[in-house]
Amino acid sequence: MHCPSCGIEILTQNGFCPLCGIYIQHTEEQTSADSDEIKQRTTACRYPLYKEKKPDTVKTSIFFTTCVVSILSLFINYLTFAQNHFLWSLIVISSVFFIYKTVFIWTSRVYYIGSKLFIQFFWSAQLMIVIDLLTGLSFWSFSLVIPWFSVGITTTLTILAVCNHKNYQEYTGYMTAAFFLSLVLFCMSLFPFIKVKWPSWAAMLYAILTLFGLFLFSRKQFKAELKKRFLL
Repeated sequence: MHCPSCGIEILTQNGFCPLCGIYIQHTEEQTSADSDEIKQRTTACRYPLYKEKKPDTVKTSIFFTTCVVSILSLFINYLTFAQNHFLWSLIVISSVFFIYKTVFIWTSRVYYIGSKLFIQFFWSAQLMIVIDLLTGLSFWSFSLVIPWFSVGITTTLTILAVCNHKNYQEYTGYMTAAFFLSLVLFCMSLFPFIKVKWPSWAAMLYAILTLFGLFLFSRKQFKAELKKRFLL
């Protein structure tokens, strides 16, 4: 109903106009009509209903299979450990979890491709370190395999940065992370337990040349972002 004095629309069962304050007598028909109108407006303002996400049966099945294979390998390794004295089950467990994480990472929509590459790198490095550790710890994982993983991730990020100019800020950050990763490998190669040093040095040199080439041949926005990252 409307106020007979000021004419505003009143959707309340109180006896006074909220604007001019005069007393208004409501009848039962007016009260029920106001209540119906309030319900209609409330119903129209409800939030839309969203469907619940269905569980990912493929990822769940892979995770279940990974757990079953891990438990079975541990059990069989325990029964046969007295014969060969070798913890081969840890290699199996690392391998199946590596496969599970690979499927999970590359089918996920949460991570950007740069993040996927780095997560894949660390899981691959973890698998190589476990195999190296269980096969005598000759540090071939640090001296030979992981540096070439670093070269691969730097190359992939370079191609993505060149082909996709719109996301230059994102790829500049990933390229910076790849540079510091190769720097860490270079510093590790200075320790005496790393016998083969040239792959780590090559990875470091490749990262430096890649950043230098991007700085020379890329667009102004990319150059500005590189300067910001390295405080130049």
